[in-house]
Amino acid sequence: MKKIIVQYMTLLFVVTASVVCNTVTHSNDSRDLTPKTGLLNDNQIAFNAKYIRTTYAGGAISPFIAVISSKNELEIYCENYKGLYNLSARSNVYSDSMIGFADAVKNYSDEYFTDNFLVIILIQEGSGSIRHKVERIDENGNIIVNRLMPEIGTTDMAAWYIIIELNKYFRLREFRVEFMTFKIGD
Repeated sequence: MKKIIVQYMTLLFVVTASVVCNTVTHSNDSRDLTPKTGLLNDNQIAFNAKYIRTTYAGGAISPFIAVISSKNELEIYCENYKGLYNLSARSNVYSDSMIGFADAVKNYSDEYFTDNFLVIILIQEGSGSIRHKVERIDENGNIIVNRLMPEIGTTDMAAWYIIIELNKYFRLREFRVEFMTFKIGD
């Protein structure tokens, strides 16, 4: 009986991980944009998001939010945090991560930042099984992040970068992260 339960739990974890981890990037901009504002018709912000697992650094502020407006600012960010977090490219693809931080940011050029900017969120979790998905960003800068928490998780600690691409028309002074936690699995 114990062997069957272990097999069932392993299968459940693999299915859950493959469903959650196959989405490396996502976008909410399938609806029409209001011209020159970067807002969707329902006052939500159009965005693309990338999710990258990195190393856990205990004691860090979480969530930590950085707004990046130029290639130079991105390079400074990488230089400042390379000792704390794994910001390299991924040569080995792990089951919970498709790309490394360097892979995710390599195409952000000076030209990209002419019309766009990034909001980088660093989240640290007590379990590597917890996943995240940006649900929406409202016109007040509230970033709603769904925390997808399995009923049975691992005890490894993990940190995640969420890199959000936004149009420069929606450049606020401040962004805030609000979490909504959802249990996944039965």
